[in-house]
Amino acid sequence: MRIIGIDPGTRNVGYGIIEVNGNQVVPVVYGTIQANEKEKIEVRLSTIHSKLTQIIKDFAPSEGAIEKAFVGKNPHSALRIGEGRGVALAIMGLVNIPVVEYSPLLIKRAIVGNHSASKEQVRLMVKTILNCRDNFPTDDTSDALAVAICHSHRRLILDLFKK
Repeated sequence: MRIIGIDPGTRNVGYGIIEVNGNQVVPVVYGTIQANEKEKIEVRLSTIHSKLTQIIKDFAPSEGAIEKAFVGKNPHSALRIGEGRGVALAIMGLVNIPVVEYSPLLIKRAIVGNHSASKEQVRLMVKTILNCRDNFPTDDTSDALAVAICHSHRRLILDLFKK
């Protein structure tokens, strides 16, 4: 099974596709879509749509997982992230990929075992879990892979309960 994890945004969108076979998890492709922050929002969202659509077409994930928007001190930022989430959700909906949403705290707990883990701790655990030596281009990339791994863990647990 292939799972795409997405760390949404309107400037940077992290993506990571993993292949899951039993309890083995292998990275397929990952990176960060970077939209020009000087462009208008509609142009940035169009760029994200185009590039994410191509990635999904090229690598054919069967399930998706996306980080929920976190409303912190700046509600405007949360709204912008929501716009990026909407683009990603719509793309997956158009190609019938089922999507599950996870909170940042749950993702950190699933990957590191601590809901208050730092970005660096998440990155190191993602690299360890995937046996990956690469330096990820951005935190958005490692966060997207963390979302996909979190979903794979959830699927593994659900499958155990079905038996």
